[in-house]
Amino acid sequence: MRRIAFLVAAVVLFVVSCSGGDTTDDVGDDEGGGGDRTSSGSDLADPCSLIDRATLDSYFDEAVEPEPSGSGPFLTCTWSDSSANSILVSVATSDSVNRPENCPDCIDLDFGDDGYATSVPLQSTAEFVIGGSWYSVTTTGLGDDVDSIAALGRQVFEEVS
Repeated sequence: MRRIAFLVAAVVLFVVSCSGGDTTDDVGDDEGGGGDRTSSGSDLADPCSLIDRATLDSYFDEAVEPEPSGSGPFLTCTWSDSSANSILVSVATSDSVNRPENCPDCIDLDFGDDGYATSVPLQSTAEFVIGGSWYSVTTTGLGDDVDSIAALGRQVFEEVS
């Protein structure tokens, strides 16, 4: 799972570095990530604006800065510390979640149009859709269980709804 996440991140970084240009506005304010709730040239929410500073401070023992990436219909923002613990928020245009077929540890979320949360030893994910937009929140190395990642997903949901 970690290799897949690394591969996806590498591909996204490659695409962004080849496309040039900044895809977000006002990334990096004290509220956690960005000032605007949408990215430049897109109706998608700015993923760097969806996690507040208090939440980041509760997850990390050191100051972390947002690292936006992506373009067009897929945007991401990552906060990571010196130990490679991270929070990744992804936003895309879609009306369906990528629910694993055989996932005994998955729970259905009670917000959004559809969604689920799951947790494995080093990574936890909450994924949901609302109004044609797909959101994913993943923590790596932070010890989230399925209930805490669902709560972080709810925080993102409340920011966009």
